[in-house]
Amino acid sequence: MCADDTNLTLASSNTEELFSSLNHDLSNLKQWLNCNRLSLNVLKTKCLFTGTRYKISLLPCEPYICLDGHLIERVNSYKCLGVQVDETLSWEAHISEVVSKVAKVLAALKRLRPICPQSTLVTIYKSLYWDVSEMASAKN
Repeated sequence: MCADDTNLTLASSNTEELFSSLNHDLSNLKQWLNCNRLSLNVLKTKCLFTGTRYKISLLPCEPYICLDGHLIERVNSYKCLGVQVDETLSWEAHISEVVSKVAKVLAALKRLRPICPQSTLVTIYKSLYWDVSEMASAKN
């Protein structure tokens, strides 16, 4: 069994202290998961630092966050419970994703319009709209 959507959150103004704490907490988390017969896929584990653009720019490009000899990949954004979270905690990445999905839905409906009855288009619209509206409500 795997532990999905597990997050560690730490805050520190000292980067060395932050990296040390992260490595220690990751090790403890892995040990706890193993004791409870859960697994952590180290290769899928990601690291996201949040803060102002200035504070983020002060961090090393490749911080040394490691687990079981594998360097944890640093990302600029990731999806957490349906919401795209980025390092400055802005909505730009999430909004871009929602806009892209809405554009795909509208393009599909436009292509189907000449060949489908209106009742079928309405059904398709409602099913596709529901998926998009769920993404938008996850933002709120």
